[in-house]
Amino acid sequence: MSKIQADCPICHSNSSEYHSIIAPWITELANLPLTPSKYFSCNNCSYSWFSRFSDNLVHSLYSKYRSESYYAVRHSWEPWFSKNDNKAFDETSSIKASNSVSGRKRDIEAIFDLSGLSLKQINGCLDFGGDSGQFIPNDIKGVKYVVDQQIASSYNVDSITYVSDIEVIEKKSLGLIMCCMVLEHVNDVNETIRDLVKLLSINGFLYIEVPMDSFRVSKFHQTWFYEKYLNFLSDHGYLFQLLDFATGVWRLSFKSIPFWGVLKQSEHINYFNYPTIQALLEKFGFISICKIENPKSRQGKLRFGKIQLLGEFRN
Repeated sequence: MSKIQADCPICHSNSSEYHSIIAPWITELANLPLTPSKYFSCNNCSYSWFSRFSDNLVHSLYSKYRSESYYAVRHSWEPWFSKNDNKAFDETSSIKASNSVSGRKRDIEAIFDLSGLSLKQINGCLDFGGDSGQFIPNDIKGVKYVVDQQIASSYNVDSITYVSDIEVIEKKSLGLIMCCMVLEHVNDVNETIRDLVKLLSINGFLYIEVPMDSFRVSKFHQTWFYEKYLNFLSDHGYLFQLLDFATGVWRLSFKSIPFWGVLKQSEHINYFNYPTIQALLEKFGFISICKIENPKSRQGKLRFGKIQLLGEFRN
């Protein structure tokens, strides 16, 4: 594991620390034993996060992301994770309504409508982490970039330019950068925004989506007893799976981890609310011009909710 960061990356205040464990399907993808981690909650701004993944874990997770091998390993540990969940944001998914690709695009168009801005006035767009670029609105003019990923390489979309790294994109050339359901995955939210800002023109826009999936924990999760409890569960796979499932149901119902629950580090390592996202953007010269909070929005079959934020770059 990389070095534990105990100060809040957003407001730099002290945080509270809790025992947790990396999801077994992630460590299996990386050919590692079950691995403990830490969960942190800022005592000031309510941003929370897990220990940062090592480079090896990041590569193992996202080089195989949503592939058949990824699905097989994850499903073996989380039998409730279905093939349809694995393809939730694919054009071929049977997911309907607002969680479909077309529904997601309508949500993006809606926040521009609410802000009074026209997508037709945008020149140049990057969908950062946007799979094949399927969420980029059709009305945007100019070059449309997607950072090439394994899933993107299987698509052939004439209107999209795939790049291997954002460093090849001309600085200050883009009117819009989209960061849809990405910030919750990244190791360093400050570094990510800092790199993206370099590509935006003055008065360009940054559109962010993050899930509303933060949760409460208890003081028991800070104790030596809970650490040993997680170690015990690590040695008993079926019991781990049972309590992991029960924890997920409880968390979705009550937005908290019960004292007996499994505090597990999965794909999402950052947890935001609107004030923390707004504070993050303000650090880098953005003003928030529009937001939408939709607690009923789904990711696959899970109703996490989502925050949509549109910021304008001023300096």
